[in-house]
Amino acid sequence: MSEKIPVLVVGAGSIGERHARCFLATERTSVAICESRADRLADLQAAYPLSAAYTAWDAVPLRDYAVVVICTPAPFHEAMATRALNEGCHVLVEKPLTLDWLAAERLREAAEAATTTSGTAYVYRSMPIVSDLKARLEQGEIGRVRHVLGIMGQDFPRYRPAYADVYYRDRAMGGGAIQDAITHMVNLVQWCVGLESEVSCQADHLMLPRVEVEDTVALSLRRPGEFLVSLTLNQFQKNNDCLVDFAGETGTLRLDLRARRLGLNRGEEWHWSGAYPGERDAAFTRQANLFLDAATGKGSFPCSIAEGAETVRTITAALESCRTGRVIQARE
Repeated sequence: MSEKIPVLVVGAGSIGERHARCFLATERTSVAICESRADRLADLQAAYPLSAAYTAWDAVPLRDYAVVVICTPAPFHEAMATRALNEGCHVLVEKPLTLDWLAAERLREAAEAATTTSGTAYVYRSMPIVSDLKARLEQGEIGRVRHVLGIMGQDFPRYRPAYADVYYRDRAMGGGAIQDAITHMVNLVQWCVGLESEVSCQADHLMLPRVEVEDTVALSLRRPGEFLVSLTLNQFQKNNDCLVDFAGETGTLRLDLRARRLGLNRGEEWHWSGAYPGERDAAFTRQANLFLDAATGKGSFPCSIAEGAETVRTITAALESCRTGRVIQARE
Protein backbone atom coordinates (compact mmCIF):
# COMPACT_ATOMS: atom_id res chain seq x y z
CA MET A 1 0.00 0.00 0.00
CA SER A 2 1.36 3.43 -0.94
CA GLU A 3 2.04 5.95 1.81
CA LYS A 4 -0.85 8.25 2.67
CA ILE A 5 -0.58 11.92 1.67
CA PRO A 6 -0.85 14.09 4.82
CA VAL A 7 -3.62 16.70 4.45
CA LEU A 8 -4.51 19.52 6.84
CA VAL A 9 -7.98 21.09 6.66
CA VAL A 10 -8.08 24.56 8.26
CA GLY A 11 -11.53 25.61 9.45
CA ALA A 12 -14.19 23.07 10.37
CA GLY A 13 -17.48 24.62 9.41
CA SER A 14 -19.78 22.69 7.10
CA ILE A 15 -17.48 23.07 4.09
CA GLY A 16 -14.37 22.19 6.09
CA GLU A 17 -16.03 19.03 7.35
CA ARG A 18 -17.03 18.14 3.78
CA HIS A 19 -13.46 18.58 2.55
CA ALA A 20 -12.13 16.45 5.42
CA ARG A 21 -14.67 13.72 4.69
CA CYS A 22 -14.05 13.77 0.95
CA PHE A 23 -10.24 13.81 1.14
CA LEU A 24 -10.57 10.78 3.43
CA ALA A 25 -12.91 9.19 0.88
CA THR A 26 -10.14 9.22 -1.74
CA GLU A 27 -8.34 6.60 0.42
CA ARG A 28 -5.09 8.36 -0.54
CA THR A 29 -4.73 10.63 2.48
CA SER A 30 -4.48 11.03 6.21
CA VAL A 31 -6.39 14.10 7.39
CA ALA A 32 -5.82 16.50 10.29
CA ILE A 33 -8.02 19.47 11.18
CA CYS A 34 -7.26 22.89 12.65
CA GLU A 35 -10.32 24.50 14.27
CA SER A 36 -10.39 27.13 17.01
CA ARG A 37 -13.66 25.89 18.55
CA ALA A 38 -12.69 23.04 20.87
CA ASP A 39 -16.21 21.60 21.05
CA ARG A 40 -16.54 21.50 17.27
CA LEU A 41 -13.12 19.89 16.96
CA ALA A 42 -14.07 17.24 19.51
CA ASP A 43 -17.20 16.40 17.50
CA LEU A 44 -15.15 15.87 14.35
CA GLN A 45 -12.56 13.78 16.17
CA ALA A 46 -15.40 11.52 17.25
CA ALA A 47 -16.85 11.35 13.74
CA TYR A 48 -13.72 10.83 11.60
CA PRO A 49 -10.36 9.02 11.89
CA LEU A 50 -8.26 12.19 12.09
CA SER A 51 -4.49 11.97 12.23
CA ALA A 52 -4.20 15.09 14.42
CA ALA A 53 -6.24 18.03 15.70
CA TYR A 54 -5.18 21.61 16.45
CA THR A 55 -6.95 24.60 17.97
CA ALA A 56 -4.22 27.18 17.20
CA TRP A 57 -3.27 27.90 13.58
CA ASP A 58 0.06 29.49 14.55
CA ALA A 59 1.09 26.29 16.34
CA VAL A 60 0.44 23.93 13.42
CA PRO A 61 3.66 22.31 12.11
CA LEU A 62 2.88 22.97 8.45
CA ARG A 63 5.97 21.17 7.19
CA ASP A 64 4.35 17.94 8.40
CA TYR A 65 1.63 18.35 5.74
CA ALA A 66 1.85 18.01 1.98
CA VAL A 67 -1.57 19.56 1.33
CA VAL A 68 -3.36 22.37 3.17
CA VAL A 69 -7.04 23.11 2.48
CA ILE A 70 -8.12 26.59 3.64
CA CYS A 71 -11.80 26.61 4.69
CA THR A 72 -11.89 29.56 7.08
CA PRO A 73 -13.95 32.70 6.35
CA ALA A 74 -12.63 34.58 3.33
CA PRO A 75 -10.92 37.49 5.19
CA PHE A 76 -8.37 34.97 6.54
CA HIS A 77 -7.60 33.22 3.26
CA GLU A 78 -4.74 35.38 2.00
CA ALA A 79 -2.58 35.23 5.13
CA MET A 80 -3.20 31.54 5.79
CA ALA A 81 -2.68 30.43 2.20
CA THR A 82 0.46 32.54 1.84
CA ARG A 83 1.97 31.05 4.99
CA ALA A 84 1.22 27.52 3.80
CA LEU A 85 2.72 28.23 0.36
CA ASN A 86 5.83 29.69 1.97
CA GLU A 87 6.16 26.52 4.07
CA GLY A 88 6.21 24.41 0.89
CA CYS A 89 2.67 23.04 1.03
CA HIS A 90 0.28 22.43 -1.83
CA VAL A 91 -2.65 24.74 -1.10
CA LEU A 92 -6.34 24.53 -2.01
CA VAL A 93 -8.37 27.61 -1.01
CA GLU A 94 -12.14 27.68 -0.66
CA LYS A 95 -14.18 30.27 -2.54
CA PRO A 96 -14.36 33.20 -2.54
CA LEU A 97 -10.58 33.36 -2.77
CA THR A 98 -10.54 36.75 -1.01
CA LEU A 99 -12.94 39.65 -0.59
CA ASP A 100 -11.00 42.26 -2.55
CA TRP A 101 -9.03 42.33 -5.76
CA LEU A 102 -5.73 43.56 -4.26
CA ALA A 103 -5.66 40.68 -1.76
CA ALA A 104 -6.47 38.25 -4.57
CA GLU A 105 -3.62 39.65 -6.66
CA ARG A 106 -1.16 39.30 -3.78
CA LEU A 107 -2.23 35.70 -3.30
CA ARG A 108 -1.93 35.04 -7.03
CA GLU A 109 1.64 36.38 -6.94
CA ALA A 110 2.47 34.18 -3.95
CA ALA A 111 1.04 31.14 -5.71
CA GLU A 112 2.95 31.83 -8.91
CA ALA A 113 6.19 32.31 -6.96
CA ALA A 114 5.75 28.99 -5.14
CA THR A 115 7.04 25.68 -6.47
CA THR A 116 3.98 23.81 -5.22
CA THR A 117 0.48 23.26 -6.60
CA SER A 118 -2.35 25.62 -5.67
CA GLY A 119 -5.98 26.06 -6.61
CA THR A 120 -9.34 27.61 -5.83
CA ALA A 121 -12.09 25.20 -4.74
CA TYR A 122 -14.86 26.07 -7.20
CA VAL A 123 -16.35 22.59 -7.16
CA TYR A 124 -18.50 22.96 -10.30
CA ARG A 125 -15.34 22.66 -12.39
CA SER A 126 -14.76 19.20 -10.91
CA MET A 127 -18.20 17.91 -11.93
CA PRO A 128 -18.14 15.61 -15.00
CA ILE A 129 -21.32 17.26 -16.31
CA VAL A 130 -19.60 20.66 -16.34
CA SER A 131 -16.33 19.42 -17.83
CA ASP A 132 -18.35 17.68 -20.56
CA LEU A 133 -20.27 20.91 -21.20
CA LYS A 134 -17.01 22.82 -21.55
CA ALA A 135 -15.59 20.19 -23.91
CA ARG A 136 -18.67 20.34 -26.14
CA LEU A 137 -18.48 24.13 -26.28
CA GLU A 138 -14.77 24.02 -27.12
CA GLN A 139 -15.44 21.49 -29.88
CA GLY A 140 -17.71 24.06 -31.52
CA GLU A 141 -20.92 22.05 -31.22
CA ILE A 142 -23.03 25.24 -31.20
CA GLY A 143 -20.52 27.68 -32.69
CA ARG A 144 -19.45 30.73 -30.73
CA VAL A 145 -21.49 31.36 -27.59
CA ARG A 146 -23.21 34.74 -27.78
CA HIS A 147 -25.56 34.68 -24.79
CA VAL A 148 -25.67 32.83 -21.47
CA LEU A 149 -28.87 32.79 -19.41
CA GLY A 150 -28.73 31.34 -15.90
CA ILE A 151 -31.75 30.93 -13.61
CA MET A 152 -30.94 29.64 -10.12
CA GLY A 153 -32.70 29.39 -6.79
CA GLN A 154 -33.34 27.26 -3.75
CA ASP A 155 -34.86 27.27 -0.27
CA PHE A 156 -31.55 28.14 1.37
CA PRO A 157 -32.67 27.61 5.00
CA ARG A 158 -33.64 24.03 4.15
CA TYR A 159 -30.11 23.23 2.98
CA ARG A 160 -28.19 25.48 5.39
CA PRO A 161 -30.29 25.75 8.56
CA ALA A 162 -27.52 27.61 10.42
CA TYR A 163 -27.03 30.24 7.68
CA ALA A 164 -27.95 33.13 10.01
CA ASP A 165 -25.47 32.02 12.67
CA VAL A 166 -22.35 31.77 10.50
CA TYR A 167 -20.32 33.92 8.11
CA TYR A 168 -23.22 34.12 5.62
CA ARG A 169 -24.97 36.81 7.68
CA ASP A 170 -22.06 39.26 7.24
CA ARG A 171 -20.88 40.55 3.87
CA ALA A 172 -17.56 41.53 5.48
CA MET A 173 -16.96 37.83 6.22
CA GLY A 174 -17.86 36.67 2.69
CA GLY A 175 -21.61 36.38 3.23
CA GLY A 176 -24.59 37.27 1.08
CA ALA A 177 -25.84 35.78 -2.17
CA ILE A 178 -23.28 37.54 -4.37
CA GLN A 179 -20.10 36.41 -2.61
CA ASP A 180 -21.38 33.06 -1.35
CA ALA A 181 -23.74 31.78 -4.06
CA ILE A 182 -23.74 33.39 -7.49
CA THR A 183 -19.93 33.41 -7.43
CA HIS A 184 -20.10 29.69 -8.31
CA MET A 185 -21.93 30.36 -11.57
CA VAL A 186 -19.76 33.36 -12.43
CA ASN A 187 -16.69 31.14 -12.18
CA LEU A 188 -18.32 28.39 -14.25
CA VAL A 189 -19.33 30.81 -17.01
CA GLN A 190 -15.88 32.39 -17.09
CA TRP A 191 -14.39 28.92 -17.54
CA CYS A 192 -16.72 28.17 -20.43
CA VAL A 193 -16.89 31.44 -22.38
CA GLY A 194 -14.11 33.69 -21.07
CA LEU A 195 -13.79 36.88 -19.07
CA GLU A 196 -16.23 39.74 -19.37
CA SER A 197 -15.21 43.40 -19.40
CA GLU A 198 -18.40 45.04 -18.06
CA VAL A 199 -20.36 44.14 -14.92
CA SER A 200 -23.81 45.37 -13.91
CA CYS A 201 -25.65 44.09 -10.85
CA GLN A 202 -28.79 44.66 -8.82
CA ALA A 203 -29.40 42.85 -5.55
CA ASP A 204 -31.71 43.08 -2.57
CA HIS A 205 -32.70 41.43 0.67
CA LEU A 206 -36.27 40.34 0.00
CA MET A 207 -37.16 37.44 2.23
CA LEU A 208 -34.59 35.46 4.28
CA PRO A 209 -35.24 35.99 8.01
CA ARG A 210 -32.59 36.91 10.59
CA VAL A 211 -30.15 38.40 8.07
CA GLU A 212 -29.87 41.66 6.16
CA VAL A 213 -27.50 40.61 3.37
CA GLU A 214 -28.87 40.25 -0.16
CA ASP A 215 -30.77 37.05 -0.96
CA THR A 216 -31.74 37.96 -4.55
CA VAL A 217 -29.40 38.91 -7.40
CA ALA A 218 -29.66 39.93 -11.07
CA LEU A 219 -26.18 40.04 -12.60
CA SER A 220 -25.13 40.98 -16.12
CA LEU A 221 -21.66 40.32 -17.57
CA ARG A 222 -20.77 41.66 -21.00
CA ARG A 223 -17.91 41.72 -23.46
CA PRO A 224 -19.17 44.14 -26.14
CA GLY A 225 -19.57 42.55 -29.55
CA GLU A 226 -18.74 39.09 -28.19
CA PHE A 227 -21.15 37.87 -25.51
CA LEU A 228 -23.69 38.82 -22.87
CA VAL A 229 -24.34 36.83 -19.68
CA SER A 230 -27.54 37.19 -17.63
CA LEU A 231 -27.60 35.42 -14.25
CA THR A 232 -30.44 35.51 -11.72
CA LEU A 233 -30.58 33.89 -8.31
CA ASN A 234 -32.73 33.88 -5.20
CA GLN A 235 -32.33 31.95 -1.95
CA PHE A 236 -35.94 31.46 -0.88
CA GLN A 237 -37.89 29.79 -3.71
CA LYS A 238 -39.16 26.34 -2.78
CA ASN A 239 -37.91 24.59 -5.91
CA ASN A 240 -34.18 23.87 -6.04
CA ASP A 241 -33.20 24.70 -9.62
CA CYS A 242 -30.15 25.63 -11.64
CA LEU A 243 -30.65 26.01 -15.39
CA VAL A 244 -28.02 27.62 -17.61
CA ASP A 245 -28.48 28.06 -21.37
CA PHE A 246 -25.49 28.69 -23.62
CA ALA A 247 -26.91 30.12 -26.85
CA GLY A 248 -24.50 29.80 -29.75
CA GLU A 249 -24.53 30.57 -33.45
CA THR A 250 -25.95 27.15 -34.42
CA GLY A 251 -27.79 25.94 -31.33
CA THR A 252 -28.21 26.00 -27.56
CA LEU A 253 -26.59 23.81 -24.93
CA ARG A 254 -28.45 23.64 -21.62
CA LEU A 255 -26.95 22.71 -18.27
CA ASP A 256 -29.65 21.41 -15.93
CA LEU A 257 -27.96 20.76 -12.60
CA ARG A 258 -31.13 19.72 -10.78
CA ALA A 259 -31.93 16.99 -13.31
CA ARG A 260 -28.17 16.36 -13.81
CA ARG A 261 -28.32 16.39 -17.61
CA LEU A 262 -27.14 18.31 -20.67
CA GLY A 263 -29.50 19.29 -23.48
CA LEU A 264 -28.91 20.30 -27.10
CA ASN A 265 -31.45 22.25 -29.14
CA ARG A 266 -31.03 23.16 -32.81
CA GLY A 267 -34.66 23.98 -33.47
CA GLU A 268 -37.79 22.88 -31.64
CA GLU A 269 -36.69 19.69 -29.86
CA TRP A 270 -34.34 19.08 -26.97
CA HIS A 271 -31.95 16.14 -27.14
CA TRP A 272 -30.86 15.12 -23.66
CA SER A 273 -27.90 13.25 -22.25
CA GLY A 274 -28.45 10.56 -19.66
CA ALA A 275 -28.45 11.61 -16.02
CA TYR A 276 -25.04 12.22 -14.49
CA PRO A 277 -24.21 10.91 -10.99
CA GLY A 278 -25.88 13.07 -8.36
CA GLU A 279 -24.46 12.24 -4.91
CA ARG A 280 -23.16 15.59 -3.63
CA ASP A 281 -20.02 14.28 -1.96
CA ALA A 282 -18.98 12.72 -5.29
CA ALA A 283 -18.09 16.12 -6.78
CA PHE A 284 -16.00 17.06 -3.75
CA THR A 285 -14.26 13.69 -3.72
CA ARG A 286 -13.45 14.08 -7.41
CA GLN A 287 -12.16 17.59 -6.68
CA ALA A 288 -9.95 16.15 -3.93
CA ASN A 289 -8.61 13.48 -6.29
CA LEU A 290 -7.91 16.05 -9.00
CA PHE A 291 -6.00 18.21 -6.53
CA LEU A 292 -4.01 15.23 -5.24
CA ASP A 293 -3.22 14.26 -8.83
CA ALA A 294 -1.97 17.78 -9.56
CA ALA A 295 0.07 17.85 -6.34
CA THR A 296 1.78 14.60 -7.34
CA GLY A 297 2.51 15.69 -10.91
CA LYS A 298 -0.25 13.71 -12.61
CA GLY A 299 -2.30 16.51 -14.13
CA SER A 300 -3.48 20.06 -13.66
CA PHE A 301 -6.18 21.30 -11.29
CA PRO A 302 -9.21 22.82 -13.06
CA CYS A 303 -9.26 26.16 -11.17
CA SER A 304 -6.03 27.99 -10.43
CA ILE A 305 -5.51 30.75 -7.88
CA ALA A 306 -5.24 33.17 -10.81
CA GLU A 307 -8.66 32.08 -12.12
CA GLY A 308 -10.14 32.39 -8.65
CA ALA A 309 -8.68 35.90 -8.48
CA GLU A 310 -10.42 36.86 -11.73
CA THR A 311 -13.73 35.77 -10.22
CA VAL A 312 -12.97 37.98 -7.20
CA ARG A 313 -12.45 40.88 -9.61
CA THR A 314 -15.90 40.26 -11.11
CA ILE A 315 -17.64 39.80 -7.76
CA THR A 316 -16.15 42.98 -6.30
CA ALA A 317 -17.26 44.81 -9.45
CA ALA A 318 -20.77 43.41 -8.93
CA LEU A 319 -20.82 44.73 -5.36
CA GLU A 320 -19.62 48.13 -6.57
CA SER A 321 -22.34 48.17 -9.23
CA CYS A 322 -24.96 47.40 -6.56
CA ARG A 323 -23.65 50.21 -4.41
CA THR A 324 -23.38 52.85 -7.14
CA GLY A 325 -26.00 51.84 -9.69
CA ARG A 326 -23.36 52.01 -12.44
CA VAL A 327 -21.98 49.61 -15.01
CA ILE A 328 -18.46 48.76 -13.82
CA GLN A 329 -15.52 48.27 -16.16
CA ALA A 330 -13.94 45.20 -14.54
CA ARG A 331 -11.17 44.67 -17.08
CA GLU A 332 -10.20 45.59 -20.63
